[in-house]
Amino acid sequence: MVLAGLLGFLVFLGIIIQGYNILVALITCVYPMLQSIKAIEKKDNEETNMWLSFWTVFGLFQTLEMFCCCILDFIPYYSIVRLVFFLFLMLPQTRGAQVLYKSVFQPFLKQHQKEIEEFVNKVSSQASEVGKDLAEQAKSVSSTENLVKAAAKVQEFKEKVESDPQEPTTSNQVL
Repeated sequence: MVLAGLLGFLVFLGIIIQGYNILVALITCVYPMLQSIKAIEKKDNEETNMWLSFWTVFGLFQTLEMFCCCILDFIPYYSIVRLVFFLFLMLPQTRGAQVLYKSVFQPFLKQHQKEIEEFVNKVSSQASEVGKDLAEQAKSVSSTENLVKAAAKVQEFKEKVESDPQEPTTSNQVL
């Protein structure tokens, strides 16, 4: 009972502090996610295509927004326009995501499919090479660090043996 009250208070506090952001997240992410799940479970191809179109436009918009955020912050009422745009994309009355995808993105993607695939392959291979280089560097750093530690232990063992030659010392005592 106390836990439920605490959780309720935290939700209430979150709504007060981040109310608009929570509302936008619910409208632009949670609702479409639930509708996408329903479409997948019903095996309704038209509905699934509508939500795939939404997520495609959503992803492209989020990527564009990530690069233009500094500029978009200065546009008055941008957050409201953004919310209305997402409502247009997802509402069954407008099916804006399908309209936008079929009229703008699909022709563009078909026209530039080869260049996009080449770019993705190039970036993927470069990322793979960078990953291999980083793995090799990590191995060499690890090996170097281990060598330095081993040398320090050998030096410590040597100093201990030289300082008290009467006492039998094993390497396990130093290590």
